Amino acid sequence: MFVKKFEAETLEQGLKKIRQELGPNALILGTQKKKNGLLGKGFIEITVAAEKKPEPAKKEIDEQALARLFPHRKENETVARVEVRQTPVAKKAVGSSARYIDIEDEPSKASLKPSNKNRYELEFVRLGISQQASKDLGNRLICDFPEGLSDPQSVENKKGRLLLSQMRTLNPNTLLDRKAWAVVGTAGSGKTTSLVKLALYLRQQNKPAFLSTLDSRKVVSAVEMSQYSRMLKIPLKKMEETGTPGIQLIDTPSIRLDSEQSNWGLVKKLEANRPSVFLCLEATHRLPEMMRIVDLAQTLFSIEAILLTKMDLVTQTGFIYDLLNLTKLPICAVSQSQSFKDSIQFPDPAGLSQLILRRGASL
Repeated sequence: MFVKKFEAETLEQGLKKIRQELGPNALILGTQKKKNGLLGKGFIEITVAAEKKPEPAKKEIDEQALARLFPHRKENETVARVEVRQTPVAKKAVGSSARYIDIEDEPSKASLKPSNKNRYELEFVRLGISQQASKDLGNRLICDFPEGLSDPQSVENKKGRLLLSQMRTLNPNTLLDRKAWAVVGTAGSGKTTSLVKLALYLRQQNKPAFLSTLDSRKVVSAVEMSQYSRMLKIPLKKMEETGTPGIQLIDTPSIRLDSEQSNWGLVKKLEANRPSVFLCLEATHRLPEMMRIVDLAQTLFSIEAILLTKMDLVTQTGFIYDLLNLTKLPICAVSQSQSFKDSIQFPDPAGLSQLILRRGASL
């Protein structure tokens, strides 16, 4: 508790003075009228209590007064000294006035330029590659290629070389050498469309092929495959007719993500025929959703390669780098959502890395 006495000519003046110094919460303990001697002018003494003693107001530096007293000082030097004295570092430099001017509290945001490492990391992120993978690629770009990074075209070439080291693709000749291929994937992933595109590719290579379907969940599936068969003039055979010459392309029902048990019927049918298996993935899915599908598919089937669909609907293809890095599976083909003609391609590793750098451009 802090107690103080105030003197004023009138009670109103005293209360005003009390409020200015101690605030409105000050407690008046008593008042008393007094005189300065026998013939002196009377005044009022007010005894007041407060919770704590008021802190003395800090005196601000009058820059104009300093300028009149020290005309040789520059205005910017005065401001610099006032700001620096607020930091602990500047207090150690009291002996030298020049040091007050040179020391800065902290660099401004405008002066903070990103390092080359951060710049290259950001460039990989803009391609759609994950943050951690982009950080690793940025570090490798500087460590593996310390020279020649001043030329933009040279930097792009070095980026391609880094991406190329991770690219894995399935040679199209592998497709031609197998007796049967099954295409699996979730609903709407483009399994049937991709199967028809593969059949067209085989016909262009003068390789005999025929279609089969295991999708008994939809009544329209068999009708749809029959229409494709008539339109493309490619035979539609049953799975059991393995003696038919040519490469068998098998359409399958959609993979269900709710549980492994819901896919056991498809697993048993494929195990009986033992075809090679492609996994269809929509390029429009986010990487975590792709990985969820890949993990389930690899649990159920022996996946040989990935077939990416709807590639023309994405603008950032950097997810391919993360997908290959996480799954260790090769890319068989990339397919677009356009018409069947020229809408499926079989890239090599160099073409796949260039696809990433061109941010969605076709091969």
